[in-house]
Order: sequence, then structure tokens, then C-alpha cells
Amino acid sequence: MQYLNDIEHDRRSPSSDRMVKQFAVALGLEVDWLYYLAGRFPEDVRRKKMTANEVAAAMTAFRKTGPARGGRR
Repeated sequence: MQYLNDIEHDRRSPSSDRMVKQFAVALGLEVDWLYYLAGRFPEDVRRKKMTANEVAAAMTAFRKTGPARGGRR
């Protein structure tokens, strides 16, 4: 239980993709949402071996499709 409490208070982040997926299932949440909250990229995205320019372009596109700065969905 302490481990989950530490994650909730930004003292730790889930240490593996497997744990992120297990938390998503247990909590009934989308796994990509948990990756986002953990500040991590899913394994399939990391495997793409993107260049710095490709990552920058992807993040720019992500920002354009998300809510306005400071907004919530």
C-alpha cells in the first residue's frame, strides 16, 4: 500500500511497463493515461527509436490537439 501512496505523491513512479499495465487493469483505466501521468512513454513508442526531430514534431502535434494550456479534459 505504501508503494501506491508514494506513486500518488510523486515520490516514485511505476518501475516497469508491466506494473503500469497491471495498475491500469486493476483501476479500470486506459493504460496510455497512466503512462502520461507517470511521465513515461509506452514500450511500443520507445521501440520506434525516433530521432530528436521526430520526437519534437510529435510533441508539437500532441500539444496542438490537446486542451488549451491549463485546461482539463
